[in-house]
Amino acid sequence: MNQITNKHFIDFVRSEDKKIQKKNKTEDQSNIIQTFEESLLKLQNSLEKRINNKNSINSHYKTIHFFFNIYLISTKYKFVDLSIGLISCINSKSFGSALTISRSILENVTMLGLKVHNFSELLKKKNFLKLSRELFMMNVPDYAKKFIDDYKRTHVNDALRYYDDYINSKEKTIFNIYGSISERVHPSPDSFMMYQELNELKNNFKQVSFSQNSEYIQNTIYNVLVFMIVHINSVINEFYPDIEKNFVDLLKTNSDSIKVHFNNNSSDNDQFRKTFGSFFDTNY
Repeated sequence: MNQITNKHFIDFVRSEDKKIQKKNKTEDQSNIIQTFEESLLKLQNSLEKRINNKNSINSHYKTIHFFFNIYLISTKYKFVDLSIGLISCINSKSFGSALTISRSILENVTMLGLKVHNFSELLKKKNFLKLSRELFMMNVPDYAKKFIDDYKRTHVNDALRYYDDYINSKEKTIFNIYGSISERVHPSPDSFMMYQELNELKNNFKQVSFSQNSEYIQNTIYNVLVFMIVHINSVINEFYPDIEKNFVDLLKTNSDSIKVHFNNNSSDNDQFRKTFGSFFDTNY
């Protein structure tokens, strides 16, 4: 089990636990770190090592479902990978790296949210060919763009804006936190001042001392990292289950419509088989 062992950071988070308990006026002990570690372990234990779908090219519904699962499972692996890296950085007091990983986590989570939202909208509109091609693009690397004509990527800012709407944040919480983290990841003054402490000495002397765990980091970056591990709990326990339930259920209710559509639209069917035939390497 991956655990946070940085005692100074743990003490800070425990003080946040007490604030939450006081704010909620409850005797229940809040334990942000324990909940985070247990949630991450739960996600790790749920990871699938392989999925099979023999001859899925012959079933449009199964192909779409198969490619959605490929994408979703892969995002979970990346999410676990980044979360473990975040723990390692906190433990080693590599807070610049912790911020870089935090930024990557936000990018990946918000993009997942936007993509699944778009997939769902295409399902509702019964635009099954575009849905299949959008899913296929999530499994095509840059060097293989030839497999799909309208290959494109979505800008992360679009994902951040969508995600704030998803969590009903009128203050654009995620977008603003992402911007704050980015300032400290980029080679900007904020990114360098993290490691500085200015002290007033006698005779008008000023002294700048440097540290990887400065008061600036403790007073500012710690709060960002606490937000991140709290948010990771939410992603694992609420966001992923919501995605799997809502999209997969919606896809299942459209299974017959998908079959009828491609049976009755030979042009769409040809495009579908051309797109996915390149992946399955099927002679058809």
